[in-house]
Amino acid sequence: MTQPRYRSPPRETTLTRVGLLLGVSLLRAVFWLLRRLPEDRALAFAHGVSRVLGVPLKAARRRTQQIVFTDGDTGFEALEQQHTAYLARLRLHIARLPVESPRTMGERVSFEGLEHLAAARDQHRGVLIVSGHVGTWLHVPTALAGRGFPMLFFVNPHLPGLAGMMDSMASRYGFSLAHVGADAHAAARDHFRSGGLLHVTIDATVHPERSVWLRFGQSELLVDPGPAVLALRHRVPVVRASAFHDAAGHSCVRLSPPMLVGPGTTWTRAEPLMQHWLDCLWSDVSAHPAQWWPIAYVQVRRPLAVVAKIAPPTVVSTR
Repeated sequence: MTQPRYRSPPRETTLTRVGLLLGVSLLRAVFWLLRRLPEDRALAFAHGVSRVLGVPLKAARRRTQQIVFTDGDTGFEALEQQHTAYLARLRLHIARLPVESPRTMGERVSFEGLEHLAAARDQHRGVLIVSGHVGTWLHVPTALAGRGFPMLFFVNPHLPGLAGMMDSMASRYGFSLAHVGADAHAAARDHFRSGGLLHVTIDATVHPERSVWLRFGQSELLVDPGPAVLALRHRVPVVRASAFHDAAGHSCVRLSPPMLVGPGTTWTRAEPLMQHWLDCLWSDVSAHPAQWWPIAYVQVRRPLAVVAKIAPPTVVSTR
C-alpha cells in the first residue's frame, strides 16, 4: 500500500524552524567563547546556554516525547535534564571542530568497525554512510576525513550560519560539501565514481513536500526517501554509522558491516530500504533517547490506525 504523502505541517513546525534559525545565529557567538575557555568551564557554560536556548522548544520536545516514547509524560523531566547535558557536550564538540587538529580529533573520537568500511571500499564503487542526528554525528565525516578518507557531506543551504561553519570544517579536515537541492546528486555521482564516501543523515527532512511517513518505533516519522533513491541509483554499498556519547562524554562511532542494494539483493525499492534504516536508527535512539538531537524539530505522528482507534466516534444527526 502506498504511504500517504505529506499534506500540511503541524502548527509548531514554523516555530521550530524559526527557533533553529535563531539558535544557529546565537550559537556562532557562543561557539567563539567555547573555543577559548578551558574544557571544564566551557562545558559548564555550554550547559547554561543549552538550558536557556531549550526553553522556547520545550513544548515541541514534550509533544515528540509523548508520541515517540512509550512512557509519554512520565519520563519527560528526566529526559529534559539528560538532553540538556547532551546538548552542552554536543555544542562543545561542534564549537571546537573548526579549530581541532586530526590528532586531537583522534583523541576525542573512537571508532569501531573501520574494517567494515575497508570491506565496502574494496568494491570500488564508492560508499554511502547513513546515520541519524544522534550523539555528535558530525564526528563521522570530520573524523573519517581526518583519517584520510575522501568524504562528501550534504549541507542545507537554507541555514547560512550552519553552511558557513561546515565550510570552515571542510577546509580544515579536507572533505567536500554539496548543497541539498542544488548540486547534490551530481556531486554524489562524481564522488562515488572516484571511490569516495558520502555521509547522509535521514531523520530530519528538508523536503517535506516529497517526504513519506514511515514507522519509527511506536510512531511514524516524516522522512525524505532521497538517500535510499541515491543508494539504489548508484548501487553503492551502504554502511550504517551509530554515534553516541559514552558515560564519560567521549564521542563514539560504530560502523556496521556493508549492505548491498539494488537488483539481485533484498533491497530494490526506496521506501522498504528507508524503513530498514529507520528501524536501525530506532535502535540507536532507544539506546540513547536523550542524545537524539532533532527531538524538537522532527515531524512525528501516531500511526493512523492508532489515531482511528483512540478518536471519539462521530455523532451523525438524524434531524
